[in-house]
Amino acid sequence: MKTNWFRKVWPFGIASFACAPALQAQDLPPVLSITLTNVGPQSVSDAAIRAHMRVREGEQYNRRMVADDVENLHKTGYFLNVQVTEAFEEKGVSLVYILQAKPKLTDIVFQGNKKYSNNRLLKSVTSKPGDTLDEKKLFNDVQAIKQKYQKAGYPRTEVKYVTSIDERSGRGSVTFEITESPKVIVKDVSFEGVEGFSQRKLRKQIKTRRHWMFSFITGSGVLKDDVLEEDKDKLTQFFQEEGFIDFEITNIEHDYKNPKHVRLKFELSQGKKYNVGTVEFEGNKLYTTNDLSKAIKMGPGEIFTPKALNKDLEAVRDEYGKQGHIDARVREEKIPNTDTGNMDLKYRIQEGSKSYIEKIEIKGNTKTK
Repeated sequence: MKTNWFRKVWPFGIASFACAPALQAQDLPPVLSITLTNVGPQSVSDAAIRAHMRVREGEQYNRRMVADDVENLHKTGYFLNVQVTEAFEEKGVSLVYILQAKPKLTDIVFQGNKKYSNNRLLKSVTSKPGDTLDEKKLFNDVQAIKQKYQKAGYPRTEVKYVTSIDERSGRGSVTFEITESPKVIVKDVSFEGVEGFSQRKLRKQIKTRRHWMFSFITGSGVLKDDVLEEDKDKLTQFFQEEGFIDFEITNIEHDYKNPKHVRLKFELSQGKKYNVGTVEFEGNKLYTTNDLSKAIKMGPGEIFTPKALNKDLEAVRDEYGKQGHIDARVREEKIPNTDTGNMDLKYRIQEGSKSYIEKIEIKGNTKTK
């Protein structure tokens, strides 16, 4: 008696049907035929498609391999959708791979843009007419357009894309819908949660400034998200160089009195100021502790900063380099001392062996000996 039943394989997985038989490995039927069929125009050759498939005619049928084929074909980036139907018969199974290629992008349209022309925005996106319509690229293009507006002082501009696809012709277009926000003027910048530093001094550490009468010349006084991110790093670096290693920016409050004006408040956690406590060296044989102590600049009682620590590490390495120990390794151990409020330092040294010059070669000198 001849029995027929069907099942479908969807991208990245197999949907099970109750009527599918429970087959043991030794009972798996052979693959009778593999048919490739396209929804819409065919943009990829059969040979290229089969090159990404593991299932072969005449071989034993394997559902896991069919699922792998679906995944591999999706990974090529050529297809919008891949499905597989399986027809079990007495002598084996027939497979049909149904493929829908990604459409070609024929047109890119911008709507709602007044600040920038279509040509300028087209230069900002990676998608171009003639390319395959790629959703990931379109998402990245949206971010690029938004970033362009943010850098110009339009931080609340919204951008989204809408595609229109004709499956029969295999063509599609995309429209970037842009809702431009007004320029946001910075009316005030303040800081909260710190002691020992004036508001004026802290404002000098960042690029985001209050709007003033000559802002139209300097370009300052406008809220720009990318500049605000740089300001976070600048403030953190400033406080760490002052010894406040645990400094954090807990929040930046945006107070919009109206859509065009904002007051910024940096909420800060200053933390404890660290000075250098004890300084120890471990593993040093070539140099005495006293010799190495003279080489470093950040000694006991000095303000502890990451920048000075890196310079001192380099200074210790240089001392060993002078004696031919160019492979010497120096790493630091920072030990916060809660009793004294200091940062104790221990330099762990692996001196390595001395290196010697074996040969000197000079090449490229055609006129001079």
